[in-house]
Amino acid sequence: MKMRLVGFLLFIAIIGIVIVTALTWNDSVTEKAISKKEKQLHEPAVLTKEQQKAIKDIEFLYNKIADTHPATANGIPEELKAQYEQVLKEIKEKKDQIYRKDIYFWGHSVIAQLHDANSGFVTNLSFRKRNIPILYKWYENGVYIYHSNEEDLKVGDKIISIGDRTVEELAQELSKYIPSDNEMFLLASLEISPLLAEEVYLEKLGLIENKDYVVYTIMRDGKKLRQPIRLQVKPVSVGYPSNYSQNIAKDKNIALLKMNMLKSDDVYDAELKKFFSSVKHNQIENVVLDLRDHKFAGNPNAIVKLLQYVNVQHYQSFGVTHNSQVANSGGNMEGMAEIIRSTQNNNVHKELVFKGKLYVLTSKNTYGGASLMAAILQDNKIGQVIGETPGGNANAYIASVKFDLPNSKFSMYLSSRQLERPDASKGAALVPDYVVPSTYNKTKHVDEQLAFVEQLVNKK
Repeated sequence: MKMRLVGFLLFIAIIGIVIVTALTWNDSVTEKAISKKEKQLHEPAVLTKEQQKAIKDIEFLYNKIADTHPATANGIPEELKAQYEQVLKEIKEKKDQIYRKDIYFWGHSVIAQLHDANSGFVTNLSFRKRNIPILYKWYENGVYIYHSNEEDLKVGDKIISIGDRTVEELAQELSKYIPSDNEMFLLASLEISPLLAEEVYLEKLGLIENKDYVVYTIMRDGKKLRQPIRLQVKPVSVGYPSNYSQNIAKDKNIALLKMNMLKSDDVYDAELKKFFSSVKHNQIENVVLDLRDHKFAGNPNAIVKLLQYVNVQHYQSFGVTHNSQVANSGGNMEGMAEIIRSTQNNNVHKELVFKGKLYVLTSKNTYGGASLMAAILQDNKIGQVIGETPGGNANAYIASVKFDLPNSKFSMYLSSRQLERPDASKGAALVPDYVVPSTYNKTKHVDEQLAFVEQLVNKK
């Protein structure tokens, strides 16, 4: 009996040991499984070839910015670095196919942090196919259609929203992908090109419905209309005004020279001589330089030639800053002329030198050489600037260097120098002496800026 009891107890002990061992082994296996799972979660996923190529392109772009652009002369700006890291994260997390347009938007989202309209990818049309054939105008009192090849959207329609978002909200979203000096340049870009009506941008903004339609909410003749518009393959083109035009209003004692191009050539020389000869002949005391539709880079020498007709002996020009590593960047430099600060004005046209009041009209479409001309005239107190803040900054980026991304083969330009305006205390943007915005009036066209000049002249 005693032996049976001992045997039974021994059996129970063995069973207990087996159970404990099994439980311990199971816990160990579970812990190892959890540990392995956590390790997998924290380990980077294996990147596809597409992802690797995209990363190499963005890394190349980032390194060229660091080596070339003057905005990085004192170190890479934090906002640029953060966007670069965000783009790399998005590439690594992207599950579906990577297209060239993805590289385009990723790259421009990094370049946009430079706040430099002179830098960016060369426009590539391979993925820009369908569009809504309209162009917008951004006024103080709203956004209006000023050109349309679409019968359901008419010139003069006020855009309330596209999809469920206002055009102002959409412009803010697009600012992430459009390199711009300032907000006014962004709006100018949306005016002169159909970016907010192109399929690739509409798709990026999530505005395309049922693969083919974009819904516009407009105001027409006091009625709000909802118009679904089908994407089309239809070009949008408008005529451009002549490079130069002039008007002598003898009864108002005002002469206006409109310059849509600042190109230092024989045509420009002849236009200046013709204009200031007329001013002299008609004894005009107020000259207006209209730079509101200057959308080109321009030539700095054109500014020098204009000043030869103005009664000023000395003036301060631009200083130049650049990235110290630009000489080793390996790119192809364009337009690298140095500009000195203090300049002696050579009045070679002494018999035509203008001694009256000078006014400059600007708008969001004033950039390139025109914004530089306005800055020279304002900072040296040669003329007063009237209108909207120009799309081009007075502290302009210049001297583009061209690079090609290794995989997507996009060509990009990066500025290598920055001009510093004569009066550096005024900041990068050129704020008019008198801010006079443009408003839309369907029944009566009013040139608000020129009308303001007339008021100033009449007060004298």
